[in-house]
Amino acid sequence: MKKENQIILDLLRFSIDKKANKKIRLDLKKDLDWQYIYKTSIAHGVASIIYKNLKSLRFKKGITDSFKKIYKIIYKQNSFLYKELKKISKVFEKEKIDFIALKGMYLAKNIYKDIGLRPMGDIDLLYQKKDITKIRLLLKKQGFKFLDTKLDKAGKFLKISESERYRHCKFFKKNILLELHSRPMEIGLPYKNTEKLWKYYSNKKFRHNYDIIFLSSHLLQHGFNSLKWFYDIMLLLNQKKEIDWNFIYNTLKEEGMKVPVYYSIKFTLEIFKKYEKLDKIKKIKPNIFQDKLFKKIWTREEIPFSSISDRDKMNIFYFNLTRNESWINLSLKNLILNMIMTGRNMDKIKYIINYIFPPKEYIKIKYNYKSSLMIFLIYFYRPLSMVKEYLLLNKNN
Repeated sequence: MKKENQIILDLLRFSIDKKANKKIRLDLKKDLDWQYIYKTSIAHGVASIIYKNLKSLRFKKGITDSFKKIYKIIYKQNSFLYKELKKISKVFEKEKIDFIALKGMYLAKNIYKDIGLRPMGDIDLLYQKKDITKIRLLLKKQGFKFLDTKLDKAGKFLKISESERYRHCKFFKKNILLELHSRPMEIGLPYKNTEKLWKYYSNKKFRHNYDIIFLSSHLLQHGFNSLKWFYDIMLLLNQKKEIDWNFIYNTLKEEGMKVPVYYSIKFTLEIFKKYEKLDKIKKIKPNIFQDKLFKKIWTREEIPFSSISDRDKMNIFYFNLTRNESWINLSLKNLILNMIMTGRNMDKIKYIINYIFPPKEYIKIKYNYKSSLMIFLIYFYRPLSMVKEYLLLNKNN
């Protein structure tokens, strides 16, 4: 492994295990490319953590101060987002609308204990479907615009289905993106037990169990491509709060998500060398068939770090995918995992149909065709093109 990449990992591990103090001090004396370390840590969203630990180690002031600038930028940006969340909270509470902060919005204050350490690009909230009409009206009064669309690579807007719209709603105002989730799981299948979800997610003493599940599924959904998300999970696993592994196991079994969450936790523990905790996830370990399939789809090799200049070219943080890997290939890999390695057969069928054959409005805008004949032909073209590209890229790999 490149020594600069090793230094980044060691500095992150230092936050989790102070016993690495002596080794990291010796390694920092080596001739290192700090420009690379700086850009790569920014690309992976961990520059503030690096700053905190360099400061703790009393490292060279000039280098430490360069990371401090990033910390200040993140602190300022997050302060702005928390200020906006406070306004939204007052409006929602007045109208008796329940919501729960997710991802960075929750982690920065409650787990990291310092809002300058965890970068955020938006405000993520969990909401209940019954409140969506009221929420849209309230947010409109606050200056937010409802985005019931997505962008394709060319920048064109793609209309999404009604079910997708309720699962994941986006609102925008100036420099603020607000994302509302009706369920926190992101593997692709709808969350089944929403009553149980709200009961435990709203319990501050218990929600870390759900956060471990949610962030682990989120990590796989995005192809293991950011150190920041690995670090999120490791902090949760390292909390003094007792983790109810039986509850996690039963929830994953009920939702059909054991295998995806297993690998996210496993790789996190291996990155941070917390091997003693691997025993905790033995209960959700995949069978031999699932394990071989996963390793076939995601070929694990040395971590291919990326600098900020080629961040867009970096596809998978922890796995061996070529630089020309397309997002359609990543999507197909996740689709295969969803179909074979998760439970609930009827949900799988609905998921794959909606994935391959999206609404007509989506087809019209994405492919810029309006005639019924062309739309009909596109429905034949889409699955064939997906299979063709997947086979070609895997042949090259």
